[in-house]
Amino acid sequence: MLEEHKEAGFIGSFIFASLIASNFSFGAPIILSKDPKLMALVPAEASEGAGSWRAGGYYIATGYSNSAEALGEGKEKDMDQNFAEKDAKARIVREAALLKDPQFDEVSYTCKAEISGFRIAAIYKLEGRDALFLVGVAREDAVSVIIAFDTGSARRNALVAFNTGDYARAARLLAELTERGIQDPEIMALARAASARVNLLAGVTGPSLIAALRLLGDFYFERKDDEQALQFYYRFYLEASGPAPVVLERLAELCTKTHRNESATAFRKELSRLCPESTRP
Repeated sequence: MLEEHKEAGFIGSFIFASLIASNFSFGAPIILSKDPKLMALVPAEASEGAGSWRAGGYYIATGYSNSAEALGEGKEKDMDQNFAEKDAKARIVREAALLKDPQFDEVSYTCKAEISGFRIAAIYKLEGRDALFLVGVAREDAVSVIIAFDTGSARRNALVAFNTGDYARAARLLAELTERGIQDPEIMALARAASARVNLLAGVTGPSLIAALRLLGDFYFERKDDEQALQFYYRFYLEASGPAPVVLERLAELCTKTHRNESATAFRKELSRLCPESTRP
């Protein structure tokens, strides 16, 4: 029935960005320096590229830095090592933050950290890679992190995730907000809509499907997103047996707004058959 619409703190963002490093290995490491005693604490994976681990009461991380040739001769090694060390420390802090709260992420939490007794176990390169890799070690009791959930940031990130279609992430962030007592109407509506979107992506059927479609139709109708509201109400209309008169009324209204005049007329006729004039919604 529905015709197609014909109109068309300690750790800055720079350090955390470096956590995207590739872990691909290109053969045996080319060791530039090594502390044999510290390397005895280090898992084999630390010599294969960037990463972080916990072992024997220690945090261990391999940080990396891209080549700094553009900075000129004589500066490359020191600059690379400094950046690789910062990256290793950032990875250790993140490992400690996750130990404190498994839900930790860099964009929804603030993090203040202090590492004492950080030591370099090895510096190496990998064949075929320009990066310099540095393996750092710190005792667990020498790493102090203070993390706090940033409700403003989480709210913004949840909205961005929802609007870009990352409904699983949006649902997780919104659940965290509601669990922490942030339950204003906007957050609650977004949380329900994100959960409904996740259910649809999971392929729910039967009553769960019908409930999700109706919820999303109502959600987008309230937000005045006519196209989205229309699509979800229409899917609800197809799935439900005997849709409520208010849904037929909204379908007719939305078809008119989106220039689907034939469909609007058809829905109004159906509404007239099901609902006398005096009892229309």
